[in-house]
Amino acid sequence: MKTKFSGKSGLWLLLSLLGLLCFNAQAVRADEGDPPSRVARISYTDGAVSFQPGGQGEWGTAQRNGTVTIGDKLWVDKDGRAELQAGQAAIHLASMTALFLSES
Repeated sequence: MKTKFSGKSGLWLLLSLLGLLCFNAQAVRADEGDPPSRVARISYTDGAVSFQPGGQGEWGTAQRNGTVTIGDKLWVDKDGRAELQAGQAAIHLASMTALFLSES
């Protein structure tokens, strides 16, 4: 037996499915938790600047305009420089500098 939806019944079915999808998406976002309240932006890099997200063991290249928050680490290698911006504050990192952002 084949069921055919048309007119108002098809529209109601479509709207019901969209409503369920939106409700499910909201529930998934709520489980992720609030974003961190303390966030800085990598505003400048020159030379080798490495970044390690909190809780992960692999280092990668720090990306300009990337975000840095509590638990993250930065390493500025020889002849490198970096700058972080957090609100009105700017933090300049010179060559051979390590930075760990901790909560306290």
